[in-house]
Amino acid sequence: AGRVVMETIDAGDILEDGETFGGQSRLSYSSNGNTAQGSLTLAGRSGGFEILGYAKRSTGDNFEDGDGIEVTGSGANLTAGLLKFAYEGDQGDRIELSLQEVQDNEIRNFQPNFGASSRGFAPYYTKRRIASLRYESGNETGLWDPSATLGFSEINVDRPSDPFGDSTATSSNTYSLTLQNDFHLSDSNTITAGVDYQERESSVNATWTNGKTGEESKNIGIFAQARLEPTDRLSVSAGLRYDWQDFTGQDFAQSGTAFTGSASGASGNLSLVYDLTDSLSLRAGYSNVFGGYDLEDNFLFYQAWDYSNLQSSRARNIVVGADWQRGNWTLGGELFKTNIDNVREVSRAGAVGGNDFESKGFNIAATYGWDSGFARFTMNNSDVSFNGGPAESFYLVDSGTPIGKVLAFEVQQEIPTMNLLVGGSVEAALSNDNGVSETYTQKQPGYGVLNLFAEYSPPSLNGLTIRAGIDNVFDKTYADRATYGTEYTSSTITA
Repeated sequence: AGRVVMETIDAGDILEDGETFGGQSRLSYSSNGNTAQGSLTLAGRSGGFEILGYAKRSTGDNFEDGDGIEVTGSGANLTAGLLKFAYEGDQGDRIELSLQEVQDNEIRNFQPNFGASSRGFAPYYTKRRIASLRYESGNETGLWDPSATLGFSEINVDRPSDPFGDSTATSSNTYSLTLQNDFHLSDSNTITAGVDYQERESSVNATWTNGKTGEESKNIGIFAQARLEPTDRLSVSAGLRYDWQDFTGQDFAQSGTAFTGSASGASGNLSLVYDLTDSLSLRAGYSNVFGGYDLEDNFLFYQAWDYSNLQSSRARNIVVGADWQRGNWTLGGELFKTNIDNVREVSRAGAVGGNDFESKGFNIAATYGWDSGFARFTMNNSDVSFNGGPAESFYLVDSGTPIGKVLAFEVQQEIPTMNLLVGGSVEAALSNDNGVSETYTQKQPGYGVLNLFAEYSPPSLNGLTIRAGIDNVFDKTYADRATYGTEYTSSTITA
């Protein structure tokens, strides 16, 4: 019922109180694929000014699956960097500039998300850039606590040549601006209100599209979100927003025409948490959200899309759960259901139309903790449907993945006398038949994977940690349930 916010570390996360300069470094090596990684973080501050720099390099060969078969196109060749500047005044006002870049340049399968195929391989040069400029007042009391965030992100994927002599360059850009104010009614009651703007562009320039084509959307919204505690046992979050969006579909160089559309709509959300006792709390939430028009995958712009049935999407989400904590035990569970109307369809004919997507299921978790460790169990069950029936993941690529039932068990134990931390985890999934009976689909087999690790911190070298781990101890051959397309047969992939 809102947005996902990612915040990278700053100098205060690296430096201890009173320190003006410091850093962290990390080196690692993985025997599967001979992958070596190294990273360095440095931070400094003085007189309200802060600076932080981070760099990472990863190189390696193709890794092997549990049967010892090389997974083509899986080699590592990644370079990443982060640079942040900040100034914080005596009254708490803070301005921060963040710059990120990630590059991945390697030979990949012709269709990287499809595995090996008869089409062979191609170089893929991928670059992601993110820039963010943020101001916040630092005033955590009263009715005036403004903040502003200006953001930009760019993802470029270049395939300069492939087995057929074609070349492809794609670009996906997002520009955003958010202006908001927090109205502090009291220490525990706040209303946040503001306006935001987002502009997205998605384009491809390739020999197989006869020129450059793409899509774009522009969206402006106003919003207000209240977070209140009417009583000591009740917490309430409620919000409203309204969006206006303009959308332009791809413009084929051949025809010179483009689809344009406008949509607007209201969104609302309400969630409650009630502490029934000191140990047991109940929670529930509901939202009805305007989705607008989604941009399509750049690599699909070669198809002759039919926009006649394209409509603005809308989602309805509901969740009901409970949490219990007493002594060393923490238990929790929830039921959830999401419906999205007018999902943009990805079909083999390239059509665009109104479709309905649904995901429903439950999550449960149990943790037992003690002074020097813990044990945790989780289970997630998710069933998805498309237009009221089961669907292969090809049709769900813009909406979700048929995950099914996934379980995990994790244990960690500190051994202070030996300066050791040891632990392990089991990641498992039950077999899954999503009901699709096409000849090129198959039942997803279950799997169970054991991972072990140990960390040693030498007392004579403060700040140093040595970690050794074994992933997939018993060499299981599997694909994580969140992997796209695992229900297809091998003949489908290699055709």
